[in-house]
Amino acid sequence: MVTNQIIMQTDRLHILQDELALLNEIISERLRTYLSNEKNETFSANGHFNQSFLSGKYNVEEQVTLLIALAPHIQPNFFDAIIQKYFQQGGELPEFGGVKSGNNRGMMPTGETVLFILAGNDISKRLEIQNIFSEEHFFYKHSILWLEDVKTGEPQMSGKLILSQEWIDKILFGKIARPKFSPEFPAKHLTTKMEWNDLVLHQQTAEQINDIKIWLEYNVELALDKNISRKIKPGYRVLFYGPPGTGKTVTASLLGKQFNKEVYRVDLSQVV
Repeated sequence: MVTNQIIMQTDRLHILQDELALLNEIISERLRTYLSNEKNETFSANGHFNQSFLSGKYNVEEQVTLLIALAPHIQPNFFDAIIQKYFQQGGELPEFGGVKSGNNRGMMPTGETVLFILAGNDISKRLEIQNIFSEEHFFYKHSILWLEDVKTGEPQMSGKLILSQEWIDKILFGKIARPKFSPEFPAKHLTTKMEWNDLVLHQQTAEQINDIKIWLEYNVELALDKNISRKIKPGYRVLFYGPPGTGKTVTASLLGKQFNKEVYRVDLSQVV
Protein backbone atom coordinates (compact mmCIF):
# COMPACT_ATOMS: atom_id res chain seq x y z
CA MET A 1 0.00 0.00 0.00
CA VAL A 2 2.75 2.45 0.99
CA THR A 3 4.78 1.46 -2.07
CA ASN A 4 1.80 2.14 -4.36
CA GLN A 5 1.32 5.57 -2.77
CA ILE A 6 5.01 6.38 -3.35
CA ILE A 7 4.74 5.31 -7.00
CA MET A 8 1.59 7.41 -7.49
CA GLN A 9 3.25 10.44 -5.91
CA THR A 10 6.36 9.93 -8.09
CA ASP A 11 4.18 9.75 -11.21
CA ARG A 12 2.34 12.89 -10.10
CA LEU A 13 5.66 14.74 -9.70
CA HIS A 14 6.80 13.70 -13.17
CA ILE A 15 3.49 14.88 -14.64
CA LEU A 16 3.73 18.21 -12.82
CA GLN A 17 7.28 18.70 -14.11
CA ASP A 18 6.04 18.10 -17.66
CA GLU A 19 3.11 20.48 -17.10
CA LEU A 20 5.38 23.27 -15.83
CA ALA A 21 7.70 22.71 -18.79
CA LEU A 22 4.74 23.15 -21.13
CA LEU A 23 3.65 26.30 -19.30
CA ASN A 24 7.21 27.63 -19.61
CA GLU A 25 7.03 26.96 -23.35
CA ILE A 26 3.68 28.72 -23.67
CA ILE A 27 4.90 31.81 -21.81
CA SER A 28 8.19 31.92 -23.72
CA GLU A 29 6.39 31.73 -27.04
CA ARG A 30 3.98 34.47 -26.01
CA LEU A 31 6.87 36.73 -24.94
CA ARG A 32 8.76 36.03 -28.15
CA THR A 33 5.83 36.91 -30.43
CA TYR A 34 4.92 39.95 -28.33
CA LEU A 35 8.42 41.44 -28.10
CA SER A 36 9.14 40.83 -31.79
CA ASN A 37 6.04 42.92 -32.64
CA GLU A 38 4.58 40.22 -34.83
CA LYS A 39 1.42 41.76 -36.18
CA ASN A 40 -0.14 38.45 -37.20
CA GLU A 41 -0.19 36.68 -33.84
CA THR A 42 -1.11 33.09 -34.59
CA PHE A 43 0.18 31.80 -31.26
CA SER A 44 -2.32 29.87 -29.14
CA ALA A 45 -1.97 27.76 -26.01
CA ASN A 46 -4.12 25.11 -27.71
CA GLY A 47 -1.23 24.07 -29.92
CA HIS A 48 1.05 23.45 -26.95
CA PHE A 49 -1.35 22.12 -24.39
CA ASN A 50 -3.50 19.36 -25.82
CA GLN A 51 -2.99 16.90 -22.96
CA SER A 52 -2.80 17.51 -19.24
CA PHE A 53 -3.46 15.78 -15.95
CA LEU A 54 -6.34 18.27 -15.75
CA SER A 55 -7.69 17.50 -19.23
CA GLY A 56 -11.17 16.07 -19.41
CA LYS A 57 -12.26 18.32 -16.55
CA TYR A 58 -11.30 21.75 -17.89
CA ASN A 59 -10.73 23.39 -21.25
CA VAL A 60 -7.25 24.53 -22.28
CA GLU A 61 -7.64 28.08 -20.97
CA GLU A 62 -8.81 26.80 -17.59
CA GLN A 63 -5.97 24.27 -17.40
CA VAL A 64 -3.39 26.95 -18.14
CA THR A 65 -4.97 29.33 -15.61
CA LEU A 66 -4.80 26.67 -12.88
CA LEU A 67 -1.14 25.99 -13.68
CA ILE A 68 -0.30 29.69 -13.67
CA ALA A 69 -1.80 29.94 -10.17
CA LEU A 70 -0.06 26.74 -9.04
CA ALA A 71 3.44 27.46 -10.40
CA PRO A 72 4.68 29.77 -7.57
CA HIS A 73 3.71 27.14 -5.01
CA ILE A 74 6.16 24.72 -6.66
CA GLN A 75 8.87 27.06 -8.01
CA PRO A 76 8.83 30.52 -6.36
CA ASN A 77 10.99 32.03 -9.13
CA PHE A 78 9.09 30.39 -11.99
CA PHE A 79 7.92 33.60 -13.69
CA ASP A 80 10.97 35.69 -12.75
CA ALA A 81 13.31 33.16 -14.38
CA ILE A 82 11.36 33.24 -17.65
CA ILE A 83 11.17 37.03 -17.83
CA GLN A 84 14.89 37.40 -17.06
CA LYS A 85 15.69 35.48 -20.23
CA TYR A 86 14.12 38.29 -22.24
CA PHE A 87 15.26 41.19 -20.03
CA GLN A 88 18.82 40.19 -19.18
CA GLN A 89 19.79 43.80 -18.49
CA GLY A 90 16.82 44.29 -16.19
CA GLY A 91 13.52 45.95 -16.89
CA GLU A 92 9.83 45.23 -16.51
CA LEU A 93 6.93 44.28 -18.70
CA PRO A 94 3.78 45.87 -17.22
CA GLU A 95 1.62 43.93 -19.67
CA PHE A 96 2.69 40.70 -17.95
CA GLY A 97 1.15 41.79 -14.66
CA GLY A 98 2.27 40.14 -11.44
CA VAL A 99 2.86 41.41 -7.92
CA LYS A 100 5.24 40.81 -5.03
CA SER A 101 3.82 40.69 -1.55
CA GLY A 102 4.19 39.17 1.88
CA ASN A 103 6.91 36.64 2.59
CA ASN A 104 7.21 35.47 -1.01
CA ARG A 105 10.25 36.90 -2.84
CA GLY A 106 9.13 35.84 -6.31
CA MET A 107 6.48 37.26 -8.61
CA MET A 108 2.92 36.17 -7.95
CA PRO A 109 0.66 36.08 -11.04
CA THR A 110 -2.39 38.29 -11.39
CA GLY A 111 -5.41 38.27 -13.65
CA GLU A 112 -3.37 40.43 -16.05
CA THR A 113 -0.76 37.64 -16.20
CA VAL A 114 -3.41 35.16 -17.34
CA LEU A 115 -4.79 37.59 -19.93
CA PHE A 116 -1.34 38.28 -21.37
CA ILE A 117 -0.32 34.63 -21.58
CA LEU A 118 -3.58 33.43 -23.11
CA ALA A 119 -4.61 36.43 -25.20
CA GLY A 120 -1.68 38.80 -25.76
CA ASN A 121 -3.06 42.00 -27.29
CA ASP A 122 -6.21 40.38 -28.70
CA ILE A 123 -8.90 42.51 -27.03
CA SER A 124 -11.82 40.20 -27.88
CA LYS A 125 -9.87 37.20 -26.56
CA ARG A 126 -8.91 39.09 -23.40
CA LEU A 127 -12.57 39.88 -22.72
CA GLU A 128 -13.44 36.22 -23.30
CA ILE A 129 -10.75 35.01 -20.86
CA GLN A 130 -12.04 37.38 -18.17
CA ASN A 131 -15.12 35.14 -17.88
CA ILE A 132 -12.89 32.65 -16.05
CA PHE A 133 -12.89 35.09 -13.12
CA SER A 134 -16.61 35.86 -13.12
CA GLU A 135 -18.90 34.90 -10.25
CA GLU A 136 -20.81 32.64 -12.66
CA HIS A 137 -17.76 30.49 -13.42
CA PHE A 138 -17.42 27.24 -11.45
CA PHE A 139 -13.93 28.31 -10.28
CA TYR A 140 -15.57 31.02 -8.18
CA LYS A 141 -18.71 29.09 -7.31
CA HIS A 142 -16.70 26.19 -5.85
CA SER A 143 -14.01 28.40 -4.25
CA ILE A 144 -11.29 26.89 -6.45
CA LEU A 145 -9.65 29.99 -7.89
CA TRP A 146 -10.34 33.71 -7.72
CA LEU A 147 -8.74 37.18 -7.87
CA GLU A 148 -7.73 39.06 -4.75
CA ASP A 149 -9.68 42.28 -4.19
CA VAL A 150 -7.94 45.46 -5.34
CA LYS A 151 -8.20 49.05 -4.15
CA THR A 152 -11.07 51.14 -5.44
CA GLY A 153 -10.29 52.47 -8.92
CA GLU A 154 -7.61 49.88 -9.76
CA PRO A 155 -8.19 47.38 -12.61
CA GLN A 156 -9.85 44.24 -11.30
CA MET A 157 -7.49 42.08 -13.35
CA SER A 158 -4.52 43.46 -11.38
CA GLY A 159 -5.70 41.38 -8.42
CA LYS A 160 -3.43 38.53 -7.33
CA LEU A 161 -4.43 35.09 -8.59
CA ILE A 162 -5.39 32.90 -5.63
CA LEU A 163 -5.71 29.12 -5.76
CA SER A 164 -7.37 27.61 -2.69
CA GLN A 165 -5.10 25.59 -0.41
CA GLU A 166 -7.46 22.64 -0.70
CA TRP A 167 -6.92 22.50 -4.46
CA ILE A 168 -3.19 23.03 -4.13
CA ASP A 169 -3.07 19.96 -1.87
CA LYS A 170 -5.39 18.04 -4.20
CA ILE A 171 -3.25 18.71 -7.28
CA LEU A 172 0.14 18.27 -5.61
CA PHE A 173 -0.62 15.36 -3.30
CA GLY A 174 -3.85 13.87 -4.59
CA LYS A 175 -5.70 14.59 -1.35
CA ILE A 176 -6.94 17.47 0.75
CA ALA A 177 -4.96 18.11 3.91
CA ARG A 178 -6.77 18.27 7.22
CA PRO A 179 -7.40 21.75 8.66
CA LYS A 180 -4.91 22.76 11.34
CA PHE A 181 -6.66 23.65 14.57
CA SER A 182 -5.14 25.22 17.65
CA PRO A 183 -5.39 23.26 20.92
CA GLU A 184 -8.15 25.66 22.00
CA PHE A 185 -10.27 25.09 18.90
CA PRO A 186 -13.50 23.24 19.86
CA ALA A 187 -13.15 20.43 17.27
CA LYS A 188 -11.18 17.20 17.42
CA HIS A 189 -10.41 14.76 14.63
CA LEU A 190 -11.87 11.28 15.17
CA THR A 191 -10.57 7.92 13.91
CA THR A 192 -11.28 4.32 14.87
CA LYS A 193 -9.59 0.93 14.56
CA MET A 194 -12.97 -0.81 14.82
CA GLU A 195 -14.88 -2.38 11.93
CA TRP A 196 -18.61 -2.60 11.23
CA ASN A 197 -18.65 -6.16 12.61
CA ASP A 198 -17.61 -4.77 15.99
CA LEU A 199 -20.71 -2.57 16.20
CA VAL A 200 -23.99 -3.99 17.48
CA LEU A 201 -27.05 -2.04 16.34
CA HIS A 202 -30.81 -2.54 16.40
CA GLN A 203 -32.07 -3.70 12.99
CA GLN A 204 -34.08 -0.52 12.39
CA THR A 205 -31.07 1.63 13.29
CA ALA A 206 -28.83 -0.46 11.00
CA GLU A 207 -31.27 0.10 8.11
CA GLN A 208 -31.17 3.85 8.71
CA ILE A 209 -27.37 3.79 8.81
CA ASN A 210 -27.46 1.91 5.50
CA ASP A 211 -29.45 4.81 4.01
CA ILE A 212 -26.58 7.11 4.94
CA LYS A 213 -24.08 4.71 3.33
CA ILE A 214 -26.08 4.69 0.09
CA TRP A 215 -26.17 8.49 -0.02
CA LEU A 216 -22.42 8.77 0.66
CA GLU A 217 -21.72 6.35 -2.17
CA TYR A 218 -24.02 7.88 -4.79
CA ASN A 219 -24.48 11.55 -3.80
CA VAL A 220 -22.15 12.81 -6.53
CA GLU A 221 -24.11 10.98 -9.23
CA LEU A 222 -27.37 12.33 -7.80
CA ALA A 223 -26.02 15.89 -7.83
CA LEU A 224 -25.04 15.53 -11.50
CA ASP A 225 -28.44 14.19 -12.56
CA LYS A 226 -30.39 17.15 -13.97
CA ASN A 227 -33.79 15.77 -12.96
CA ILE A 228 -32.97 14.47 -9.50
CA SER A 229 -30.68 17.36 -8.46
CA ARG A 230 -33.61 19.79 -8.71
CA LYS A 231 -35.60 17.77 -6.17
CA ILE A 232 -33.06 17.08 -3.46
CA LYS A 233 -31.18 19.30 -1.04
CA PRO A 234 -27.37 19.27 -0.91
CA GLY A 235 -25.81 17.39 1.98
CA TYR A 236 -27.30 14.87 4.37
CA ARG A 237 -28.22 15.91 7.88
CA VAL A 238 -28.78 13.26 10.53
CA LEU A 239 -29.01 13.26 14.32
CA PHE A 240 -27.59 10.38 16.36
CA TYR A 241 -29.11 10.28 19.84
CA GLY A 242 -28.96 7.95 22.83
CA PRO A 243 -27.13 7.52 26.12
CA PRO A 244 -23.32 7.12 26.27
CA GLY A 245 -22.01 3.80 24.98
CA THR A 246 -24.70 3.20 22.33
CA GLY A 247 -22.29 3.67 19.40
CA LYS A 248 -22.95 7.22 18.19
CA THR A 249 -19.29 8.26 17.92
CA VAL A 250 -18.15 4.87 16.64
CA THR A 251 -20.84 4.88 13.93
CA ALA A 252 -19.79 8.32 12.70
CA SER A 253 -16.13 7.27 12.75
CA LEU A 254 -16.88 4.06 10.81
CA LEU A 255 -18.79 6.01 8.16
CA GLY A 256 -15.79 8.31 7.75
CA LYS A 257 -13.44 5.35 7.61
CA GLN A 258 -15.47 3.49 4.96
CA PHE A 259 -15.92 6.48 2.67
CA ASN A 260 -12.57 8.20 3.31
CA LYS A 261 -14.18 11.24 4.93
CA GLU A 262 -12.77 13.27 7.79
CA VAL A 263 -14.84 13.11 10.99
CA TYR A 264 -14.69 15.75 13.73
CA ARG A 265 -16.27 16.01 17.16
CA VAL A 266 -17.36 19.57 17.91
CA ASP A 267 -17.78 20.69 21.52
CA LEU A 268 -20.95 22.77 21.25
CA SER A 269 -20.45 24.16 24.76
CA GLN A 270 -17.49 26.15 23.36
CA VAL A 271 -19.28 27.41 20.27
CA VAL A 272 -21.02 30.80 20.25
